[in-house]
Amino acid sequence: MAIGAAYAGRRALHYLRPGGQLIVDPHAIPPVTVSSGDAHYPDDDAIQAQLARVTPHVHWIPGVTIAEELGNVKAANVVLLGAFSPLTSHLTQQFQI
Repeated sequence: MAIGAAYAGRRALHYLRPGGQLIVDPHAIPPVTVSSGDAHYPDDDAIQAQLARVTPHVHWIPGVTIAEELGNVKAANVVLLGAFSPLTSHLTQQFQI
C-alpha cells in the first residue's frame, strides 16, 4: 500500500509489492527540480502508465480537492487515509484499532 501525490508516488513504487493497492491524489505537487526548470513534470498519461505497470489496483482519490471542499486543504492526507481504511480488511487483529 502506498499513499500520496502521483509524482511522489512514482518515486516510492519500489516499496509496493506487485499487485499491491495504490492510493494516489492526482493533485500535482511539482518538486523543486521541476519548478526550477531542471526537470520536466510528466503528463497525467505518463504517470498513469507507469503506475499501471506496477499494479492494476490504482485508486485515484482527489484528496486535496475534497479537503478544500470541506474547508481545510491541510486535511488532504486524512481524506486519503479514509480512502485507505476499507482496503485494510486483510490486516490481522493486532494491526487494527
